[in-house]
Amino acid sequence: MPPSKALLRKIIPQSIYLCFAGIFSVFLVLACFVDAFWKSDTWFSRGDLEMLGPQNPLWQLTGIALWFLLLYGIWRGARRLETSRHLRLIILALFVLLFAVINAFIWLFPVHAYDDALVIRIVVDDLLHGNFIAFFDTMSLENKAKNYLYLFPLQVPFTLYTFAIHSLIGDSYTYTRIINTTIITACSYTIYQIYLLWQRKTHDLFAAFICVSFLPFILLGAWVYNDFPAIFLSCIAIYFFTLWQQQGGRLPIILCLLALAFANLFRPIGLLLTLSFGLIIVLRWLKNGQFKSALWIIVGLFIAIQLPHKLVNAALAQAGIPTYSGWSTTAPAPKWMWLNIGYDYKRLGVWSYNEAYATFVSEAPINEEAVNTLFKQEIAKKWHEIGLSGTLNHWAKKTFWQWTEGTYQAVYYGIGDPARPDYFAYPTWASQYAHGPHGEAFRYTIRRMTQLQNWLYLFTACSVVALALRRLSKDEQADSLDETVLLLACYTLLVFGMYMLWESKSRYLLSSTIPLLLLASYGLPQIFTRFDALLARWPHNPQLATVLPANTVMPAEEANN
Repeated sequence: MPPSKALLRKIIPQSIYLCFAGIFSVFLVLACFVDAFWKSDTWFSRGDLEMLGPQNPLWQLTGIALWFLLLYGIWRGARRLETSRHLRLIILALFVLLFAVINAFIWLFPVHAYDDALVIRIVVDDLLHGNFIAFFDTMSLENKAKNYLYLFPLQVPFTLYTFAIHSLIGDSYTYTRIINTTIITACSYTIYQIYLLWQRKTHDLFAAFICVSFLPFILLGAWVYNDFPAIFLSCIAIYFFTLWQQQGGRLPIILCLLALAFANLFRPIGLLLTLSFGLIIVLRWLKNGQFKSALWIIVGLFIAIQLPHKLVNAALAQAGIPTYSGWSTTAPAPKWMWLNIGYDYKRLGVWSYNEAYATFVSEAPINEEAVNTLFKQEIAKKWHEIGLSGTLNHWAKKTFWQWTEGTYQAVYYGIGDPARPDYFAYPTWASQYAHGPHGEAFRYTIRRMTQLQNWLYLFTACSVVALALRRLSKDEQADSLDETVLLLACYTLLVFGMYMLWESKSRYLLSSTIPLLLLASYGLPQIFTRFDALLARWPHNPQLATVLPANTVMPAEEANN
């Protein structure tokens, strides 16, 4: 391999690893001193007003340490069960239990649909009665559902998906939610299968536990929107891409392209995954010189993320419904509206109380050039009011809030704001407890546990990436490059970059849970093994010296040998 290509195979991954470790390490340090979770129980009633507060470093580190010790104990127990002849049955039972817990949570906390999910539910109800007004230009601010798909055509695929469920199974939101819980469980199981394929294992009880115990998967089961189908299909795409990396052949890459196409159809995040796949393919080309095969795969990736939208366009046009495009549209979807909200310096969250919606629909409803001009005017106005430094300062606060305590906002599962008694479709003993005399402590505990779990997994991900950077730096030929770690790091950074500039809705970060869980499943056992070795050196714990044989090789070191 020519030196220039070997150098590129080192410089590109090293740059990605440095960015990943640098950005999220800063977040980890800030989390010890800044509390974006402060007063977040008022999330809905105050509309995400700026609420950064002082953090208690001792309590923060204690909470993370407790999570660490809990998982350490589970890891040790899982190692003891690895030799059980019923191991596969135990792992299967874990995923069945996850499905049962998510469904139980839905029945215990029967929250109403919120935001766009509610609008889509109204649109689907219209479609079931033969009313297709949502596709056309009614330009009414009184009821968004009347022109929702005209203004937001990227929601057409998920709306049609929901319409199909209600048509085939029954006009009930409960059915849709049960299917949603199935998708979430399948997503968790697919992440586990990716890990097994990546590590070339047949089973791993601890990794299975990590995948089934991710709290947002349980808490957000009632959130029926395009996020989870897109994430599940992205998992399928990553699985077959990993299979292609190991075995080659046409079938895995074809199945990867199909999954990627449908993932991007539900939510246009497929481009981020496409860029991540493309990076690995280019680095492989730099190593083996097979330019033609790499080029064909890259072309196939970009066809996959555009073709489904074109097919939907053709089907809609055949039915006499205004067509749309997956990337832009002559129908006046105010594509810059969400960027404008992202620069809203009055609050950390997303709400502008319809100000942005009303402004763009009324002042630039049908002209894309006018929309772009209006966006620039709005940004210039804010810069004039608070200055460039003020804008960047709030931008940094919003990004930190979004990727930390703002993640997986509790409003979607009904145990957030006590000022909203209309969260639930009907009362249950659980919902009454969550908003009763002891409800505040209960809600705080659940949400703080979710946040601390995220911190621990993010710390683990940073550790894995830092170790990968170290191994690569010592390798003169760049042969120790772990393409899966690089893929996961690159995809996470792309998600971070896109939503740092885009709308600050924390549920969008669900896309990053795929690399988060995979890196946690990979990194935590290595950290625990080192923790075991540290404990074994203590003179008062000689029994721990037998936990690891003297010739034990760490997974990362084994891969490097």
